[in-house]
Amino acid sequence: MRPTSDRQVSQAVDAAVDLQQLVRAMASGQQRALEQLYDATVGKVYALALRILRNAADAEEIVCDTYAQAWDSASQFDASRAAALGWLLMICRSRALDRLRQMRSRGSGSRVDLDAAGELADSGPATEDLLSAMQEGSRVRSALAELPEERRKLVSLAFFEGLSHQEIADRTGLPLGTVKSHVRRALTTLRISLEEHA
Repeated sequence: MRPTSDRQVSQAVDAAVDLQQLVRAMASGQQRALEQLYDATVGKVYALALRILRNAADAEEIVCDTYAQAWDSASQFDASRAAALGWLLMICRSRALDRLRQMRSRGSGSRVDLDAAGELADSGPATEDLLSAMQEGSRVRSALAELPEERRKLVSLAFFEGLSHQEIADRTGLPLGTVKSHVRRALTTLRISLEEHA
């Protein structure tokens, strides 16, 4: 996969800033800001919900819950802790995993094993960190450049293409355990590098 270009990072930074402004506007009661945030992010939020729940109707309901919670808690959003998209994805992830737990407790035969779904969704915090860090474009490019090529590719597949660990294993032909360990180590390296250059 080609490395992230300056233009792509710049666009991501602009988008992150705009989303933050929309969340701030939501906190002051501007409903139009919620509509704009929805339009700009619903594709990613729905994709995450669907990946966890594996059911379109359930995913659509979780998307509605996610934006309702975002509206209610917009005043608590802290841009210094997370990018707006990362914040939304964390809400979605939490809601989707709660839904799976409810389905399991009702004995409704969850379509996805809860442990496997939690593992799939574990990219949430790392995704939040990376999206937040994209506001510091040059730092992220430098940190990514320091990773070995294979790990950089796996991180890109996981966080810029949104693939699950299993999907990455299928695409690359690597064993699933190898994918998980490489992604985990790459994220640790990235976090350390970003903290050192903060």
